[in-house]
Amino acid sequence: NVNLGDENVIYLMEEELTAVLIRALESKISELLKLLIAREKVDISKHLQSVFNIEDAKNNILEFFENFKVTDLFAELFEMDRNRNVLDKQEFYLYFCDITFNKVKYPIFYIPFSIEREHDIFNIEFDFQVYINKRALEYIVEEHNREKDKRGNLKTISERIIYLAQHKNDFRDVVDNVINEIVNFFELDSDVDISNPAPQVSKSLLVRISNSCYMSLFDKSDEAIVNDYEDILRTLAAEPDSVLAEAFGKLIDDFIHKDPKSFNSTVEDEWDDMGLSDKLVFSSPIPLNSEQRRILSAIKKDGCKYVTVQGPPGTGKSHTITAIVCDAVLTNQSVLVLSDKKEALDVVEDKITETMNKVRFDRKFQNPILRLGRTGSTYAQILSTTAMESIRTHYRAVKKEYENLQQDIEKSINTLKDDLEAEILAYGEIDIKEICELFVLESYYEATDYPVDVEEVLRKPESTVEIREFRRIILNLKNALGGRQSKNNFANRVLRLFSFSLDDFDDLSNFLEFLDLLTALSDIVEMLKATYGKKIGVIQYFREFFDEDLEKLREFLKEYENLRSWIFGYFLKGRQVKKLNKEFEERLPYSGLEKPHQNLSKLKKVLEIFDFTIKRKEQFSSRALPKYDYLSVWHRCLKDEKVVRSLREMTVFSKDIEYLVKHLRKYPKTLKKINVDSSSLKTLCENRLTRMTNSDFDKLIGYINLKRKIAKDFSNLPAFSYGNQKENIEDLATTQMTYLLDGKVIDFYENSRATAKALRNVIRSKQQFPKNEFMKLKDAFPCILAGIRDYAQYIPLEPEVF
Repeated sequence: NVNLGDENVIYLMEEELTAVLIRALESKISELLKLLIAREKVDISKHLQSVFNIEDAKNNILEFFENFKVTDLFAELFEMDRNRNVLDKQEFYLYFCDITFNKVKYPIFYIPFSIEREHDIFNIEFDFQVYINKRALEYIVEEHNREKDKRGNLKTISERIIYLAQHKNDFRDVVDNVINEIVNFFELDSDVDISNPAPQVSKSLLVRISNSCYMSLFDKSDEAIVNDYEDILRTLAAEPDSVLAEAFGKLIDDFIHKDPKSFNSTVEDEWDDMGLSDKLVFSSPIPLNSEQRRILSAIKKDGCKYVTVQGPPGTGKSHTITAIVCDAVLTNQSVLVLSDKKEALDVVEDKITETMNKVRFDRKFQNPILRLGRTGSTYAQILSTTAMESIRTHYRAVKKEYENLQQDIEKSINTLKDDLEAEILAYGEIDIKEICELFVLESYYEATDYPVDVEEVLRKPESTVEIREFRRIILNLKNALGGRQSKNNFANRVLRLFSFSLDDFDDLSNFLEFLDLLTALSDIVEMLKATYGKKIGVIQYFREFFDEDLEKLREFLKEYENLRSWIFGYFLKGRQVKKLNKEFEERLPYSGLEKPHQNLSKLKKVLEIFDFTIKRKEQFSSRALPKYDYLSVWHRCLKDEKVVRSLREMTVFSKDIEYLVKHLRKYPKTLKKINVDSSSLKTLCENRLTRMTNSDFDKLIGYINLKRKIAKDFSNLPAFSYGNQKENIEDLATTQMTYLLDGKVIDFYENSRATAKALRNVIRSKQQFPKNEFMKLKDAFPCILAGIRDYAQYIPLEPEVF
């Protein structure tokens, strides 16, 4: 009937009701079954008819519905609480005593309450004010008077709010008075006794009231604000020249009848005229951006009364409010922060607390920021013995140095400004075009992969000079040692002289040792030529000469000496000589001598020259160098002037190779980048550096020089930390702010104890502050945060209170 049950509930009801009706039948069936099993004759119809007595059935049904429940209060509250969590600005209310007019029902009284669930229990806490539904009652009175052609109104509903703290003993009388006046005014047929919990209804032709109660989830009430507006309207009517009327009239005039005076241009021009250091350095407990600075500037302008700050979440609105609060406290002003949402106030309170806790010794410090509202007040916590002791301790610690605090702030600000000015001048020396050019080059090399390791190269002051030398030397080596066109040049002639290839050298040091050998070799060749003069030409008798040939030559000379007589020569030994000559030509097939026995002096000279070189063999031996035929090299050098010239040309590389050995090791990462393996001379000749065109190489060197120059320019900037110095100023300003707040609340706590106690009771009972006492509270707490629906319950209706 009341649409409280769903199909499932209706089905269960039917099942339970059926069970009630057949319960008596079950026992009768059991009795009949026993008789049938005993094979007795039974009149089943007669027995069953005796069970279904109409009066018994009626009584069973009535008894069932007396205890029947479709839903219960817990389930209803549970569902309402779930809805409240997903709805905005909703609050629980208990409506009691309702009035019905034109088939529309209104509550007469309502009181907000909060619920907190603990497992299967709801704890309900009621507010300290009961509201009379004044607007509904006035509407019904007006409509009733029109219908009845009557006049008059309800006197007992002049005040919309009933403060329970003021009516601890007579609240029932207050409610009775309102109900009785309603019954009399509307001429209802009976009284309603609220002491009687039984359902009661009193009615007339147009109006009906009852003592029913309802739990409701509804929009939050604005009763306190409405009361203020009513006070304003009454004041405007009764005292049009009062201070409050004048203030409200001006407020309406500013918004309705006038175009608001804009301060945007003034603030923007002032900001643009400020120096950069003044824009960046200022005294504030929290960091501020340019927009937030301009908002603070606007607030301080004479005549700038209304400032709108808007933006999506996360753009700094709460941060701006925190900045305004801090600035107000530091300039000995009071500030009231109102919001329609508790969460917004939470954010601001947390930001102020977080700021102040930067200089507190305890992160859980109870700061003297007063929060007022139904959902909780910080008044009691702030004035607790423990919190006040902590505030006193911090206050005394700062008080010792407070005289110097303002000087420290000014000194820190001036120092930071001077540092910024110095940095600005230094930045003026930096060419922005060079930075743009560097960005272009950076993008190019990032896309093509840097041919050098930039960080490694930049660490070496002479890197560009050295890289230029590397490329020059490597290109020269490549031209001398690499490619078919260089096959017959001096470098390859020298390598062929020793039967060497580039793969035979382990590394550059090994190759440098080889060049040292060539230098020594060419020097001794010159010395031999100078010593023997034309006689050195005897070497020409041998087309080639190897290490193994030296002992052969020595043995042949010995045998020739044994055959020859010092008086008769080779007389009678022709056959032996002929045989020995033939053997000489076979074993030394390179000889250009037809009759060796007749040129023993020349052969001895050859032996002498080679013996001379053998004595210096140690000088030309090295484990690091590949093996080569020692005498073959000497023979070629002494025989062919071109070979000696090639040696001299090759030794020119010594200093270049020394340069590479000395400096390449500085750039291991760059060598890897350009694909150079220090153990491979081939990679030294063929790599990314040698494959680059001259223009690309010049661009690379230009990039390195430019990057080094810009890095040097930036390194020459004054070394200071703007962030650290600015944070120090913020900490000093925060210390100053906390000192001022602490001092005010300590003075209030110690010198206004009676007021503090009285206000504690006012806040606890959620009453409005007495006007005189409130000014003391405002002085004690320059910053007050409250919900926009709550503040009117506490704060007196006066202009320019804050």
